[in-house]
Amino acid sequence: MTTEKNHITTKTTKQKTPIPSRMQKKDIHALLQQAEDNDDLIPITETLKGRVIFRTKDIRTIGKLKRRAERNSFIHEVLINRIKDGIEATAFEMVTKAYDIPMSEGYKLMGIPQSTLRRRLNKGKLLPNESDRVYRYAELMTKATEMMQKDSNRAASWFKKPMEIFGGETPLQHAITEIGAREVEDLIGRIRHGVFS
Repeated sequence: MTTEKNHITTKTTKQKTPIPSRMQKKDIHALLQQAEDNDDLIPITETLKGRVIFRTKDIRTIGKLKRRAERNSFIHEVLINRIKDGIEATAFEMVTKAYDIPMSEGYKLMGIPQSTLRRRLNKGKLLPNESDRVYRYAELMTKATEMMQKDSNRAASWFKKPMEIFGGETPLQHAITEIGAREVEDLIGRIRHGVFS
C-alpha cells in the first residue's frame, strides 16, 4: 500500500506543475510585440508622400518614438495638421517629377491652374484642398512604388497605361476624383496581395 500512495502522490505533483507550452506562448507573444514595436519602418524620407508632408524635425521625432502605435499616431496627426495648414507649394513639382509628366498635365490632374500655382509658390504654401489633391497623388505613387518592389520608374509607367477596369482611362487620369483615387488604391492593394481579377 505504501508503494501505491507514493505512486499516486507523484502523479498529483506532476499535474500541479505549469504546462511549459503556455509559458512559451506568452514568451512568443511578448517577442512578437517587441518586434512590432521596434520594427524598421521604411524611412519616411525615402517615400514621395513622406517628402511631401514631413519636415526634418518630424523625422527626428518619429525616430525617437519607441512604439509603433506612438509613431503611427504621431504620423497621422502631423499629416492631418500639415494638410489643414497647407503643404509646401514645391510639393506640386516633386509629384509631377515622380510621375514623369509635364507640368501642364499636372495642372489638369491636380486641379491647380498655372497662375494659381505661381501665386502659391510666392506665398510658399498650397491651400488645404490643393494640398489634399497633391498628397493624394503622392500617396498613390508611394503605394505603387511599393507594389513594384521600390521601382519608381515602373510605377510611373504603370500609372500611364490605359486600363479596361477604369473604362479605358489610365490610373493617373482615374485618380482625379477622390472616389477614383480610392479605386486606384484598391487596385494597387489587390495586385499586391495577388487578388487582381
